[in-house]
Amino acid sequence: MNEDKVELYCTYDECRNEWQLWYPRPLGGMEVLESFTNEADAKQFWEDQIDSADYDA
Repeated sequence: MNEDKVELYCTYDECRNEWQLWYPRPLGGMEVLESFTNEADAKQFWEDQIDSADYDA
């Protein structure tokens, strides 16, 4: 059974003035999954994604 921890981050990008949900790429860098202008919406989406990933095991 493979139990890799989900790596999904929610950070604020000051240059774009938006909250980004992203995960690291295997060879470096980041892949943005979704962007939000509202912090509460971004964090709710992040929690939903983490919860759904945990149940897929």
